[in-house]
Amino acid sequence: MNGKDYLMELTDLDYPVIRTIDKIDNFDKLPKVDKYVIKPKDGADSIGIT
Repeated sequence: MNGKDYLMELTDLDYPVIRTIDKIDNFDKLPKVDKYVIKPKDGADSIGIT
């Protein structure tokens, strides 16, 4: 799968998905937690996960 745009669209529509953003300006859309997972937008597996 190339891209996670569908997750960002569903986040914007307030669907029950893993909250996903692609810009730091949208950080307020994420829940307040101790840690976040950063994953490349153009990837379908765990390669590049931090």
